[in-house]
Amino acid sequence: MRAPTTYRSSPGVLSCATVSKDESDDEHLSGEASRFAAHIDRGWGLFERGEFAGARESAVLARDLCPGGCEAPVLLGAIASATLQPEAAIEHYARALELDADLPEALIPLAQIWLLDMQAPSSARELCERALETSDLPHIDRLDLRVIAAESAAAENDERCARAYIEDADEAPLLRAAMSGTSGESEAAIRILCGALEDDAPDEEERAVLYRRCREMALRMARIYIEYDEAQLAREWLERAIVCDSEDADAWYLLSEAQLRLGDVGEAMSSSLRVLRLDLAEELPTWCPSDVLFHAAAREFVDTSDVPELSALVAEDAPTPLLCRELPSEELVLEGMDPRVPAVLLAHRSEVADSPPQVTALVVYRRNVLRAASSIEQLPLVMGEAVLEELAAFYGFSPERRARLGLPAVPGSPAKGRAH
Repeated sequence: MRAPTTYRSSPGVLSCATVSKDESDDEHLSGEASRFAAHIDRGWGLFERGEFAGARESAVLARDLCPGGCEAPVLLGAIASATLQPEAAIEHYARALELDADLPEALIPLAQIWLLDMQAPSSARELCERALETSDLPHIDRLDLRVIAAESAAAENDERCARAYIEDADEAPLLRAAMSGTSGESEAAIRILCGALEDDAPDEEERAVLYRRCREMALRMARIYIEYDEAQLAREWLERAIVCDSEDADAWYLLSEAQLRLGDVGEAMSSSLRVLRLDLAEELPTWCPSDVLFHAAAREFVDTSDVPELSALVAEDAPTPLLCRELPSEELVLEGMDPRVPAVLLAHRSEVADSPPQVTALVVYRRNVLRAASSIEQLPLVMGEAVLEELAAFYGFSPERRARLGLPAVPGSPAKGRAH
């Protein structure tokens, strides 16, 4: 599960225009183009607030006004992705690419869907390579595609190609300059990355979006380096990201992992505590359920599960406590628990040899579960996956058993120092 990445395109007024034969036709087309742009803007505004039904309605109205425009399919693809409909998202993005084969707003999210949602890294990699070979894209989009290709290669255990995609990228020096150069160097690098002309520099809002994309790519590159035990390289990219935004909890989270791998335990614990405090300060989504409703949803999942190991936790003779908390405590994090673990089984380990650990509680952390959901409708699925993932890790389920539970055959990054 992931929070979807979306790439918003500018309203495509020109894409709706056709050559008119007289002034009345021009006026008619101008009115249609204005209505089209209004629907697209309204749709993205609703999308960003999580009001997906309204966003879809606006996108459909825009599509009906301009069937040959690629902006409506892009918006529909983003909505489908956010509402856990990857197959529908693929169809919408494919339609956008039929209209414009070099459209980064469709190429990039489509590649991510193949990689993350469809668990098809070879398809994602093929799409990225084809686009890199044939498309004339801005540097920042080319770098994004190279990072996705690297992530896809890593998912296929192809370390050599994964490293080559990012280490051989011509755009990497521009990314470094954008993130850690002087203000003048950074501004120039951003302009080159996005392909802006001298008299067409990005405005303040566009610049903020570009800087955020640069930080996100730096974090993704760092994650790949961590996976291949290049913690020092990861640390260099992460420290650049933190210089750009010292409140970036994701950067601090990855930095704590890199510091642990470098043996800097004290610094890693300090970074992990920073993550806790930043996450706790983050505003909850408007659709977030109350503590009581969240606990009730967790209890319903456990009570209705047919997984034997989970059913045993609610046996009438010895029910295991179900605790719901906002985040792990500072004490647990200082003992090595992942500050972003969504669920954890606590257990007592007997001193008797070969005696299995006895589960003493299932703890579900509300904010860490909410991070992976984008709407209230997604919450039960996200929470269920979190609990099952912890159960599978605790009991060491086989890849076949994981697959039967709907979990990936190989778990993602394991939590640091699970408090079992």
